[in-house]
Amino acid sequence: MHNKEAIIKYSKKLNLLYIEDNFDTNESPLTIFSEFFKNIIIPKDEKDILEKFDSSLIDLVIINIDMLKLNALEIIKQIRKLDKKIAILTLFTNDSKYFIESLKLDVDGYILNPIQMNQLLTTFNKITEKIKMQEELTNQILLSKQYQDA
Repeated sequence: MHNKEAIIKYSKKLNLLYIEDNFDTNESPLTIFSEFFKNIIIPKDEKDILEKFDSSLIDLVIINIDMLKLNALEIIKQIRKLDKKIAILTLFTNDSKYFIESLKLDVDGYILNPIQMNQLLTTFNKITEKIKMQEELTNQILLSKQYQDA
């Protein structure tokens, strides 16, 4: 069992880019994500996705793999071209035909919709640990560079 409060405490510091094209049927994921993330960036179309990704300090991307209007797999490919290390989670239903294809794009985890809290906490715990390790590595590299410069 994961400590939900500890995950929320850390995740509230993160900027989430949430990519979805049908909020009428998927209001509950956004409501749940709002509990974990203080800053959720929601692009309005494919062009806006890349602009927001490029101009914002994004820590995590959650993308609905089963979007109706947008091609989630292509969007993931474009994001990976811009940043190979960014954490990406996919949101999908059990009958998603894109699950296997998303595996090939090196996503960091999956969230089943409808959302089950235990599965969500496990995924968020894993992803926040990855982001923490990347931050620590970046800090160590900067510290090492400062020592070298001194």
